[in-house]
Amino acid sequence: MLHILGSAAALKATLLSFGPWTPLVYFLLQTAQVVIAPIPGGVTTVIGGALFGWYKGFLLSGSAAMLGSFLAFGLGRKLGRPFVMRFRDRKWVARLEALEEDKLDRFLFFLFLCPGFPDDFICLASGVTKITFRRFAWICTIGRLPGFFLIALIGAGIMKNDPVQLALLLAAYGGLTLALYYLQKRVAAAIDRRRPHPDASQERSSP
Repeated sequence: MLHILGSAAALKATLLSFGPWTPLVYFLLQTAQVVIAPIPGGVTTVIGGALFGWYKGFLLSGSAAMLGSFLAFGLGRKLGRPFVMRFRDRKWVARLEALEEDKLDRFLFFLFLCPGFPDDFICLASGVTKITFRRFAWICTIGRLPGFFLIALIGAGIMKNDPVQLALLLAAYGGLTLALYYLQKRVAAAIDRRRPHPDASQERSSP
């Protein structure tokens, strides 16, 4: 995972070259990856744990990701559905819109709890639903932070070069991801069966 951006030691040297601004530079990078998404969020979170330790890495990556999530929600609400539907993951927009208010809350929490899913885009897509920002912020925070905590622990394990701790964390993360992936696919399929498909042609033509 770390080879995407170079070795942990090289990246640490690069970030530390900013001196006292290093935490701020990392914070801005983590925020930007949620809104712009040039690199997977899991990668930057692992790097945060490796560079700063699990505690500080979790605080920096988690708070930055929450800020990025809120900005993405605001962007979706401001620019509206036509803008959001330009993205490849636009099928999630129709799924979210098809849910009643109470079911939307539960489904969003479930999606945010799932590691490795398009949760950054879900933040953007949530902006075009009827959910209030306050409810979204609460659901997003309690749903996303556990994943950031676990990934920061994995990053810290990499930096400590503790193979036992790292193996246990990776096994737990992998098992949780597979289980939630299976459940998420089942729920998404159930929603697709119950809703009309006005965007079916668009979804078939998406890459």
